[in-house]
Parts: sequence; structure tokens; C-alpha cells
Amino acid sequence: MSVRVNLLPREAEQRNQQRRMTAVVGAGVLALAVVLGVLYFLRTQSLDDANQRLADEQASLQALQAQVQELREFGELEDQLEALNTLIAGAMGGEASLAGVLQDLAAIMPSNAEISTLSVSVADATGTLTTAGRVIGGHAPGVERFLLEIDKVASFLDPWISASAVDLVTNIASFSLQVQLGPEILTHRYDGGIPEVLR
Repeated sequence: MSVRVNLLPREAEQRNQQRRMTAVVGAGVLALAVVLGVLYFLRTQSLDDANQRLADEQASLQALQAQVQELREFGELEDQLEALNTLIAGAMGGEASLAGVLQDLAAIMPSNAEISTLSVSVADATGTLTTAGRVIGGHAPGVERFLLEIDKVASFLDPWISASAVDLVTNIASFSLQVQLGPEILTHRYDGGIPEVLR
């Protein structure tokens, strides 16, 4: 059996133990300092990246604000155009097509009839057509056929004869006719403002 005997004084052993302890603590502090340094470096790098992104975004924002400022004039022009279109649509919304009324009348005009006077008045999306003329065939079939033809036109409403007289020698009837004009006579070309063809 072997016995180990420590020949060093007890103080020397305590000093060696303190040195080892100091070395371990120093190594731990150094390792902690290295870890903190690495974390600080990474955090600083991340902050620099965030600051760079912020600077880039601010530069983009300033460029966009400059573009908005340049385009503001066009927005004001668009607002003015919209207001003008609204005004025109209100003012011209009741425009009637006299050519359409005359075309409808010509399309149904019997070959044995003639018109001597014609008057059209339009107000508030409706109107009145008043006409006088002559037709061969007396009251029937002359005037009656003319009334039936007038009634076929969608925009001609409630036709009525206000006066009628027949020459018994010639069997020619003179008549006066009044017709209400429906909303179909409206052109609607200004409903969306100024038409493209007029701009």
C-alpha cells in the first residue's frame, strides 16, 4: 500500500488553488466578453441594416411625394373636367332628337297622306308633336289608317285627332293631329358629360 505525502507547505497549495480558480474565472470572463462582443457586433450590424433600409424607404417616400406634387395639377384638372361633365349632363340631359322624330314620322307616313304644318315642343324629357295635313280616303280608311300608323311608333303616345273635315266631292280629309312624345326621343348623348367626338 502506498501513501501520498504532500511535502509542500499548505500555503503553497492554497496559492496554487487560487491561481487555478483565478485562471478559470478569467477564462470565463474572457469567454463572456467574447460572446458579448459577438452579440454587440451582430446587433450593431442589424441596426445598421435597419437604418439603411429606413434611409432607402425615406428616399423612396420623398421621390413619391415629389411625383404626387407633380401630378396634383392633373388631379385638379380631372376634378374640373368631372364638374364640367356633371354640369353639361344636367344642362343637356333633356336634349331631344328632332331628326329622330321626323324620321319616325316619315317611316310611317302613308302614301295617300301629306303634312302641311308640323310643330314639335320638348320639355322635361317629354314633348308634343302637333301636325295638320290631308289624306285621301276620308275619315275611314284615310284618317283612321294614318292614326293606326302613328300608333305603331314607340315614342308616339296617345295620338288624337283634334279636328277633321272631309271634302265630299274629292273624299279628301283635312285633319289636325296631336301626339305626346315619350322619353325615347331623348338622345342621352350628354349623360356622361361631353361626348368623346366633341372633345
